[in-house]
Parts: sequence; structure tokens; C-alpha cells
Amino acid sequence: MRDYIYSVLFVLFVMALIVGGFRLYKWYNPGVIESGDDTMVPQYPAGQYSLDDSFRFGGSPLRAGQAIAYRVPGKVGAVQFAWVHAVPGDTVAVRRKGREPYKLIVNGQPSNDQPRSLKSPVEEAVVPDGCIFVIPNYQIKMDSTELGPIPLRNVMGRVKADPRLPGE
Repeated sequence: MRDYIYSVLFVLFVMALIVGGFRLYKWYNPGVIESGDDTMVPQYPAGQYSLDDSFRFGGSPLRAGQAIAYRVPGKVGAVQFAWVHAVPGDTVAVRRKGREPYKLIVNGQPSNDQPRSLKSPVEEAVVPDGCIFVIPNYQIKMDSTELGPIPLRNVMGRVKADPRLPGE
């Protein structure tokens, strides 16, 4: 009986090493994703990009100003690229004065990086824990102005600083 317990424990240990190895591999190589549109122009034109999802495994957290790819909540298979504009605890709103263009307001101040895609107001709200507020450069109908804050579990990863893959 003791040998059986040791063999089961050994198998469980080996399985834990294998699963841990896959997670470590994914941390170093989260994958490549295709952007088929120009929502992130001029910084990221349509093409293939490498993703970094190390924030899931204790790497640096997502910050405003970073480009990400995310799975659109409620739309199976839909993936979008966007810029992070606010993180948990930030207050966000989209407003305009008179006939001026809409402006993104983060923590009571106009954002330094005003998205070109703002077409309608968003009531002031606090970004909840486990979510981020994202908007691309150009209008799409599946960003935080329409869907609200995007859960971190939907974030596939940061678009790496060097967007073009070798050989592209």
C-alpha cells in the first residue's frame, strides 16, 4: 500500500512540474495575434503582433498608455486591440462642453492621450477591481465606452513595444 501511495504522489509531482512548465512557457511566449484593422494606427497598423501576458504571473501590472489585446465580453471569438486609459480605482468619464469634441476625463483631469474615437458621453464611474477601461484610436463598437470596464480575465496580453515580428 505504501508503494502505491508513493507512486501516486510521484505521478502527481511530475504532473505539477509539467503544468508548471507549460505556464512558464506561456509566460515567456504568450503567442502571436493578428490585427486585421487599423484601430490602433499609427502605432500598430494591421498585421501580426506578439503578446506579453506576464502581468498574470506577477509581472508588472497593466498601466494607462499600454496597448493590449482583449476578448470582447459577450462576443465569442471577437478580439480587439485598444489602449488602456484607466486601471482599477481610477474615475473615468467622457464629456464635452458645448460643441467641442468629447474628451476622456480620468481622475478629474482630461487624459493626456485623447482618443479620436469618442462619439458619445459616458457617465462618471470608478473602474472596479479586476477591470480596466480601454479605448482604441478609432471608433469600434466594442470598447469601454460601450461595454464598460473590461475584466482583466478577458485581456490576452500587452502588445509588445516592437510591433513587427522578425521577417515581417
